[in-house]
Formats: sequence, structure tokens, C-alpha cells
Amino acid sequence: MQEGHYSFGFSATPGGGPSHIHRELAGTTLPREPALVVLMAPCNGLTTCRTLDQAAREFGQLLAYVCGRWPKVCVMDFPPRLSADVEIQTLLRQAYHRIAVGMGIRYFRVAHKFPRSKGHLWARDGVSTVSLFEVDHFNDCCFI
Repeated sequence: MQEGHYSFGFSATPGGGPSHIHRELAGTTLPREPALVVLMAPCNGLTTCRTLDQAAREFGQLLAYVCGRWPKVCVMDFPPRLSADVEIQTLLRQAYHRIAVGMGIRYFRVAHKFPRSKGHLWARDGVSTVSLFEVDHFNDCCFI
């Protein structure tokens, strides 16, 4: 595609887990059909769900909804959170990956692009990543 022919839209549900994102997307009308939908795996499943199984189940429902609504979908892993247990995050990523692959959806891992030792990548809250949405870093994550 020639330079300048990309358009990019973004929807966020701050603090929302998979079921919250599902409800928000269901109420969203897009001005045109996207060529690709990149679903960022929701790390808030760590806090909005009681168990990993519940978070995985809700993610599966969200992904099924997104795939039923748009023809081309992929999933991008969530960046690590400094404020959450590393093992729980790993288990959640593995569950999300299994679900996506089981549905035939590509799952892009990005956690390795955010080493926990590089604190400048996070906002002071230890949750939000500063650099994910800087254009160069985002492109690096998307074009693996």
C-alpha cells in the first residue's frame, strides 16, 4: 500500500475487562468497514475477573463476537503490568493465546518488547505503558 493510504482508528475501555469491551463494541458504529481489526488482549481481566478461567472465558466470548462482526481479526498481546504478579500475567497470556489459536486467529506476542527492567516504558502508575502508542514502538509491535 502506498504511503498515506492508511487510516487508523482506536477504541479504548479504560479499566474494562473482556466483558466490558464486548458491551462497548456492541454499541459501536464504525463509519466504514475496517480492513483489519487488531484486538489488544485485555490485561484488565487480571482485575475485573475473579479467576483466570473467568477471564479466559470472557476473552473467548469477546473474540468470538469480534470475529463474527469483522472479517479480518488478529490479537495483540498485552504489555506487562508492573503492578501485577508476573506468573498470573503469563498464565493469562497463555490462556488468551490458546483461545485465539484455537479459533484460527493470529496472536502476536509483545510482552518481550517491554522488559520490566526498563521502567521508562511505563507511566508512574506501573500499569500504563508510555511507549506502546508512540508511533515507532506501536509499529514495531504490529509488524513483527
